[in-house]
Amino acid sequence: MQPTPPYKCYIINLDRAKERWESASQKFGALGLEIVRVPGVDGRALSPPYSNCYPWLYFLCYGRPCTPQKVACFSSHLKALETFLETDEEYALICEDDVEPEPETLETIAAAFEYADCWDLLRLNAIKPTRGIKFATLFDEYSLVCDLKTASGNGAKLVNRRAAQLILSRSTPIRLPHDVTVYYDLPFGLREATVSPFPIRLNDFKNQSFIGAEPRKRGFWVLIVKAFITLPYRVVARSIRKIARYRQAFACWLRCRKRRFSSRCGAR
Repeated sequence: MQPTPPYKCYIINLDRAKERWESASQKFGALGLEIVRVPGVDGRALSPPYSNCYPWLYFLCYGRPCTPQKVACFSSHLKALETFLETDEEYALICEDDVEPEPETLETIAAAFEYADCWDLLRLNAIKPTRGIKFATLFDEYSLVCDLKTASGNGAKLVNRRAAQLILSRSTPIRLPHDVTVYYDLPFGLREATVSPFPIRLNDFKNQSFIGAEPRKRGFWVLIVKAFITLPYRVVARSIRKIARYRQAFACWLRCRKRRFSSRCGAR
């Protein structure tokens, strides 16, 4: 019998998405995880002005209009982190209700805990496959990677208290979608690593998004804004991010090398 994991599973779920909740809670609960439902913020109930978002700042940084659904998604993830910080636990698994675990999920996370000094946030799911620098092998085909390329989506992540506090204190006012802010925005001291391949996959609800397609504004002034504000901002942000990730990958690789060297010396 496996020991109880040292974290709870917080599942973000809208009140009107009962089928999603039944599916997600059943599948994660089958792993022996304690499940906590986080009522999602419904975009239907939101309208400008938003308390934690300036639409003009979002448009300048992202180049697309800010929708109530995007604000609701971001707010739901912040609410999950706040719920976690109300406890005295050190770690939390934060999931959306359109993902489900692979059979090796708990084993993979347990192996990643051996390298907990390398990350504050452990990404376990995304829409696109990850591409980056591998710095540790977990078991079989699973490894830890420092991402260098965008892999959108924010379906599942494991966070410690430091990560939750940093995200809550430094990611608002909202200027980008939540997944872009957490994984790809200007670094704010958050050590992030990704398990590759992902041990948590999208389920059958993946094509039934409540967020909807992102609207795009058109016009000459929109092109001017994107060319002289949005594009330079993203170039600088991505360049700084890539440099930071290379530094993190090297530091993690060096730490793992020292660990292996120490274990070999101890074995002798």
